[in-house]
Parts: sequence; C-alpha cells; structure tokens
Amino acid sequence: MKRVLFTRPLSDFDLDLCRKLNIEPVVRPLISIRSISVGESLREGSGFWGELDRATAVAFTSQHAVDALFGDLPPVRDLNAKRDSTNPAEKLLTILQKKPVYTVGEATADSLDEFGIMARFPEDYNGTVLAEMMQYDGVHTSVIHFCGNIRRPEFYDEMTKVGIDVVSVIVYEKTNTKLESDDFAVFFSDIDAVAFYSPSAVESFWDQNLHTFASCAYFAIGHTTLASLETRGVTANVPRIPTSELLIREIARENAD
Repeated sequence: MKRVLFTRPLSDFDLDLCRKLNIEPVVRPLISIRSISVGESLREGSGFWGELDRATAVAFTSQHAVDALFGDLPPVRDLNAKRDSTNPAEKLLTILQKKPVYTVGEATADSLDEFGIMARFPEDYNGTVLAEMMQYDGVHTSVIHFCGNIRRPEFYDEMTKVGIDVVSVIVYEKTNTKLESDDFAVFFSDIDAVAFYSPSAVESFWDQNLHTFASCAYFAIGHTTLASLETRGVTANVPRIPTSELLIREIARENAD
C-alpha cells in the first residue's frame, strides 16, 4: 500500500476510493479556510447590493466561496425548509437565480445547483479561460467576483485589460497551516507521493521548507497548481480533468506502473 500525503481534507468518497485503490491517505491540510459571515460580507450600506444590481454577471472561482455564502442554508430541494427573507444569503440566492453566473469548474457549478443557481463553466478549469468565455458570452461591463483574500490574478487580469470592471467580494480567508512533526525526515521517509490541490498549498509547503525532506512523487489537481510547482523546478502529474477522484486514480495508476 502506498502512503500519500494529501494537503487538504478528503471527502468520505475520496477516502473510500483511496482504500479501494491501495492508497493509504495521510491527510494534513496545509491551508485553513475561515468563512466570513454573510452579514459582514454583504452588509447593507457597503455598496454591495448596488454593485450587484449593476453587474452583468457573477463569478465564483472556488467552491469555498459557495460554502461561505450558502453553507448554512438548506438546499432549494428541501421543500420543508423554513426560509428567512431577511437573511442576506437568502436575498442573494434569489438574485443569483436570475443572473448569469459562472464558475471556474464543474464541482463549483454543481454546488451552486443545489441552491437553484445554474452556472456555466469552461472546459479548461482556469481563470484565463473563464474570463475569455464570459467575454465571448457578452459580459462587457462589470462582474461581481466572490472570492478569498488570496486568489490567482489571471481572471482579474484578463477581465480588466479589456475594460471590464471586476468587483471582488471577499467571503473567506485563507491562512497557511503548519505541518506538525517531531522529525520531518522520519515523517517523509515513508511518504510515496504528495498531492496538491491549490497553488496556496504549494506555497505553504515550500514556505515550511518541507520540500527539503520530501523525496517522492508530486501530483497536482490541475494545471494552475502544476504551474506553481514548475516555477519551483518540480515536475508533477495531473489528471485529465481537475477532480479529486481523477487525481486519486492518477496517483494509483502511476504507483502501479
């Protein structure tokens, strides 16, 4: 059985899949996420609701933003759920159900679908292609971007360089989490691979100098994360589609070769 360090929490499905594919997951998140309260993010008088009214589209480039905004609400399919019209998240939900909404990938779109929000996403899951898709669809004035305090620049750069106003609404915060170990050399001695899910996790790994102890294979969820590794002189394998399931299957396939 191969031991793989996963740098973010895994779902029950992912954990079961690891066991079926003879992978022992060592889950040590290198990034922690703190959701900012919806009331704080979307407070009345902040100008947000006016900006949202003017915006011709809304963009999500992380599922964390969906969780931060709507994680406390019941799915729209729950017909018995009580709805609170004074809740800013409920108000936002009603508006987004009627606005063009875009996501960087399928998983984020699926999470929005639970709340009755239909979102479009590009075939290539990255901010540059998302911006190009939105421009092709006729989004040419302003966009509300729900995001974290640390984010990739590609989406913003591609939109603003053609004159599209991007209003960033920060709804969660990322902070680096330290990997705890009495002896990193011993910890990494039986780690066969490290799986990265974001450039932020790569940055955290290098900031802690963990790469000096890890003599193993690296895997990246997608090409943006891969690029972050490559800038550090590291090669890595990526799945054909950036999903956790396919990443795990890619690790199992490479280990079997």
